[in-house]
Amino acid sequence: MYTDETNLSLLISLLSEERDRLQILIDQAISDHEYLSAHYHAVALEKVSLSLYKLRNIEDPLYSEKEFWKRTIELLKKDIESEGSSDMLEYYESSILNAREELEKLSQEVRQPSHNESRQFAAVLEQLLDKKVKNLKLFLDKTDKFYYSISYANKAVKVSMPGIKTLLNKKIISYHNLEKLRKISFEYTLNETKLTLTINGNKEEILKQFNHLFAKIVFEVFQFSDFKEAAYLQFVDKTQS
Repeated sequence: MYTDETNLSLLISLLSEERDRLQILIDQAISDHEYLSAHYHAVALEKVSLSLYKLRNIEDPLYSEKEFWKRTIELLKKDIESEGSSDMLEYYESSILNAREELEKLSQEVRQPSHNESRQFAAVLEQLLDKKVKNLKLFLDKTDKFYYSISYANKAVKVSMPGIKTLLNKKIISYHNLEKLRKISFEYTLNETKLTLTINGNKEEILKQFNHLFAKIVFEVFQFSDFKEAAYLQFVDKTQS
């Protein structure tokens, strides 16, 4: 089964590779005095790094705290290299010892990431592919009828976002959001009132592609934290009919 944990690891791996690739492009552009190109790559790198940071905090809720103490240790080491005062050296060494102790405490602490919502979503999606549920909708905001409709037929999942003009008029979404959705292969249908994307393949491939797609929607298109409390799933359970 393709789980949330394996999907998360895959996304982190892909984004890490993209981050490294962009850094190489930046260094090459600077070396070639192509500063405008370096700027565009730097903007892309910033976005990738932000998405990677968010994913790492989902993978390990203590990630930010650990990184803080790691950076603190590295900065203190640099201070020691340039410090001539024995009193300050003693202070820096004591501070490093304290930082290492804090980092060790965090490394020993086990805090489970919260995957409840994503696990439920993955389970329902798998039931959709098994034809146990139908009419699946992921509501980001019921009040404003902001949702994704997800259907499965002929070994393909269709993901649609209807009511685009209404959502734009209410300023729930922006043209910038729509452009980002188009960049990840959504296409306009019904006189540009709906965006639709189709995922083909076997069950394993569809689950993998859909989870990757959903992560892009969450972290690159919308700020999912804005909708987290209002988001929920709606579907018809065919096994109960």
